[in-house]
Amino acid sequence: MTHSKIIRNIIKIIKAIIWLSILFTFLAILSHILTRTGVFNNWFDTHRLSFDYNGIQLFPKKSDSIWSLIFPILSNGVHITFLYFILRFLINIDREQFFSVNNVRIMGICWKLSLLLSLLLGNFYLTGSPIEVPFRFELTFHFPFILTALIFWILEKVIERGVDITRENELTI
Repeated sequence: MTHSKIIRNIIKIIKAIIWLSILFTFLAILSHILTRTGVFNNWFDTHRLSFDYNGIQLFPKKSDSIWSLIFPILSNGVHITFLYFILRFLINIDREQFFSVNNVRIMGICWKLSLLLSLLLGNFYLTGSPIEVPFRFELTFHFPFILTALIFWILEKVIERGVDITRENELTI
C-alpha cells in the first residue's frame, strides 16, 4: 500500500481543527470571564448579545452561574481528546501500521470517549427534592455518539483479532 495523499490531507485538516478548537475554547472562556468581570460593559451592551461556542456563553447574563461553564468546558475537552486519538489512528494508518497494539488501545479509548460524549451532549434534568413525591429525574443520551461508540468498539475487536493473526503468522515458518 502506498502512502496516500488523501490520508495526509485529512491528517492536516484534523490537526488544524484541533488547534482551532483549542484556540476558540480558550477565547470563549476568556470572553466569558471578561464579560463577568464587566470589562466589555463599557464597549457594548452585553445584555443584548447572545453568542456561544459549543455551549460556552461568550456574553453571559449576570444571573447565570459560573458553574454553567463546567459541562461545556468538559465537553470541549473530550471533543479535542477524541479528535487527537482519531489523528493518532490516521497517522498509524499512514505509516502502514493498521494491525498494531497501539491502534487497539486507540480504538478502545475512542469508543469510551464516544460514550462519554453521548452522555455530555445528552440532557440531565433533576427537579424537586429526592425525598418528596414531586421528584423528577431524567437522563438522555446523544444517540449518534452511541452508534459511533459501537463502530469504534467493533473496530477495536477487528484490529485486536488482526494483531493476533499477525503474531501467529510471525511464528509460522
